[in-house]
Amino acid sequence: FDMPHCAVAVCGSQFNKYQLNILLKHCAPNEIVICFDSEEEKMAQDSVLLEKSLLFAARIIRLNKFLTKEKKETTIAKQIIRSATSIGANANEAIYGVSKADFIAKLQISLKEANETENWLNIILRASFISKEKYEPIHNKLVKIKILLISSIKTLKKNS
Repeated sequence: FDMPHCAVAVCGSQFNKYQLNILLKHCAPNEIVICFDSEEEKMAQDSVLLEKSLLFAARIIRLNKFLTKEKKETTIAKQIIRSATSIGANANEAIYGVSKADFIAKLQISLKEANETENWLNIILRASFISKEKYEPIHNKLVKIKILLISSIKTLKKNS
């Protein structure tokens, strides 16, 4: 990105190129903009989804260990770990997207991976690899992630 007509001082904030470009478009010529973000604002922005997806991926890694060691199931275990860890990976990539369209596309991939993970989780339950009691908290965490993704995608598309 280029900064043809203004300077931006970013203090305590982490902006990606897309966010900086938006900020720059709203600067007056020769204007100096100083941006401060609180930790709460930063968490509310991108970190909630990233944190939830990271914790979910860690939970699925533990489930993978259980499936491979206790149940001797490797095929489905590999599938669910790939899709579950991809949710956060794509959400993280979205934050560093080069455009709003790229940002939305990465979030949509995250949602697809969440749907795939839900499918594998349902198969694991129906094949009796885990009990309903173990399934429900994992599934509830996944549903919360999906709600965040759907809400973010809808908001971004609405504001396009």
